Amino acid sequence: MGVIEKIKEIEEEMARTQKNKATEYHLGLLKAKLARYRQQLLEPTTKSGPAGTGFDVQKSGDARVALIGFPSVGKAIPGVIEYKGARIQLLDLPGIVEGASQGRGRGRQVVSTAKTADLIVIMLDATKSEEQRRLLEIELDAVGIRLNKTKPDVVFKKKTTGGITFNTTVKLTKTDEKTIRTILAGYKLHNCDAMIREDITTDEFIDVLIDTDNDHEDVYNKIDSISLEQVDKLAHTPNTVVISCEMDLNLDYLIDRMWDELNIVKIFTKKRGAHPDLTDPAAAVEWFPKFKLRRIDALLLTHAHADAMNGLDDLRGWTLGKHSIQDHIDVYLTQATFREIQRSFPYLVSKEYASGGGDVPDFVYHIIEDGIPFEIEGTGVHVTPFSVHHGRIFSVLPCPAYTPTPNETGEAAPAEAMKKLHVNGSDTLKPPDTPQETVQPYFSLGFRIGDHIVYLSDVSHIPESAWPIILERKDDRPLPVCILDCLGLRRHTSHFGLDQTVEAARKIGAQRTYILGFSHAVSHDEYVTITEVLGGNTKDESSLSDIEKKGIELLGAGEAIWMRPAHDGLRVFIDEQLRDETYD
Repeated sequence: MGVIEKIKEIEEEMARTQKNKATEYHLGLLKAKLARYRQQLLEPTTKSGPAGTGFDVQKSGDARVALIGFPSVGKAIPGVIEYKGARIQLLDLPGIVEGASQGRGRGRQVVSTAKTADLIVIMLDATKSEEQRRLLEIELDAVGIRLNKTKPDVVFKKKTTGGITFNTTVKLTKTDEKTIRTILAGYKLHNCDAMIREDITTDEFIDVLIDTDNDHEDVYNKIDSISLEQVDKLAHTPNTVVISCEMDLNLDYLIDRMWDELNIVKIFTKKRGAHPDLTDPAAAVEWFPKFKLRRIDALLLTHAHADAMNGLDDLRGWTLGKHSIQDHIDVYLTQATFREIQRSFPYLVSKEYASGGGDVPDFVYHIIEDGIPFEIEGTGVHVTPFSVHHGRIFSVLPCPAYTPTPNETGEAAPAEAMKKLHVNGSDTLKPPDTPQETVQPYFSLGFRIGDHIVYLSDVSHIPESAWPIILERKDDRPLPVCILDCLGLRRHTSHFGLDQTVEAARKIGAQRTYILGFSHAVSHDEYVTITEVLGGNTKDESSLSDIEKKGIELLGAGEAIWMRPAHDGLRVFIDEQLRDETYD
């Protein structure tokens, strides 16, 4: 008996079997067998025979999009398109016919090739859309391509030993553990982990095992042949694009939608010992190539936490090789932060510690102190650092040690480098041998950059000693830009909450305040709405989310000020007309 005959036999048995609690287990086994046999239909046959002509196309480009549909729906599109720097292969598959999942009209080859694509575009004739869609859903569902269904929340992992580990975080009402274990045995999966995190059906668990495809777009062609009312109805259907190849309508939007669904991420790479190619994606600073920036004038480090210093190593491409952009990068930091880099990344201070080929970035470290202005070398830009609190430290431990460098007289080491030790972010003399419980602030730096910017990215409290630097003005002109920490709506031990950010922004009185460092609990758009209200705009309360309402309540009484959330790639121009490229 062939595979197709076995499939028909199982389908007939399933049709004869009544669906109830007593037959659930038996039906589950039949469904597993049916899915396994249908999968076999897509596998290449091992029988020898005369060579035939195939249509499978070698995969090329950065992503593959398969166009699938019935004959004469308008799938003929050139093979490769270039869009936003990516090469997208458009695979025009032969039209499928009813019964394709059973092998009719070379349907097995068509759907098998479609499953190799990153995105499936279902092409439909707008004049026959409903019937074509119904038939396509049947054919594609039979081979594991699901339409308008999300993947089940199941974590499945194969392993070599240990048997089957089964766990669930919800009560299963549509299947049970016995059925699932039997299905796994039917697929000869005797060593695996299965974690089920939603109330799934037997069919959905089988989908996980055979790795069904869910990403697709429906494209209705020939909209020039139907009424505007019909076009509007189709266009409002989820995951749908309407086009006319004949009249060249909406094709650009179709490409945009494909790009969004593919979710391609650009990565900038570089060869070892060479500087980054800033014309073709992937630099440590992703926005440099977009804005045609090459040189790094300086790095200003606020403190010694991982998020502030772990990216230093990624800057090696700027100073390495005969085509390097610059011979070194100036780094401005406190003695305490320098010590922490020296302890955590000794090779960034002394190359003798470098492993592998010894390719490390060339930094020149400049030790700066609270309240003492300095000039960034070669730029004429004057900066005044000031200390703020970034949470508190509760400790009974002695101060941490540091890794001494083999050559303490090297250029990178400051003159007074070894006289003090780093204790919780502050410079202090070595404590007594007996540990004593202490409660002290963890210090981070803020920066006043010329008369244009105050930068405060990590702050839980601004001490009185910092305010004279922050509020200093020349000619009574307002500060153009303030960049302020705001982790979320609620206050945090190490960061400002929204009410603290607003209070500080009102006191600073900058023309524009940008907030940064916020978590994902509040979306960018919600912050925009909240800050628009802070600026004096009124909103219809019925249109506000609960988060927006709560945020607006936290703004408190006070003058209206301009504030917006910052984002990656935001450019702010500080010249005769203060502006940015997002909110103006």
